[in-house]
Amino acid sequence: MMNMRRKGVDGQRRGTDTIHRPKVKNLTNNLQKEENIFVIISLSDIKNRYQKGVSSMLREFFLGSIKIHILYHAKIEPVYGAYMIEELASHGYKISPGTIYPTFHQLEKDGLLHRVEKLVDGKIRKYYTITEKGIEMLEGAKQQIRELAKEVLKEEGDTRHE
Repeated sequence: MMNMRRKGVDGQRRGTDTIHRPKVKNLTNNLQKEENIFVIISLSDIKNRYQKGVSSMLREFFLGSIKIHILYHAKIEPVYGAYMIEELASHGYKISPGTIYPTFHQLEKDGLLHRVEKLVDGKIRKYYTITEKGIEMLEGAKQQIRELAKEVLKEEGDTRHE
């Protein structure tokens, strides 16, 4: 046995654990080895891994909802980054330009948005409008949202499937 400092998944030291070295049995007739290896995972490691998984999943969920929100507004009128940051903030999203502009670019690359550049107050502003493919995607997303909300938001105790 030996004492070792353990580190969490984030690289921070977590304290001292007793590590059991592998036991090796050497049987002379057939030279077999038996090894006992103990893997030590602290509760904080498990919690950190869980939280990282949850935060990653929530990030993906919110990015998806932001994309749907952008498509929705781009269907109504041409949109641009600063407008969408403000619009999303009114719904509780804190979105930075470092998130919104790559999202616009990806939606454009995927053929869901079309970009038009206009000169506004001496600067080029990029306006985005929805494409036919974007409309189809938005309609499909709206149907999925309806079905999900219908199931997830139904009253507790109501086990009916409609």
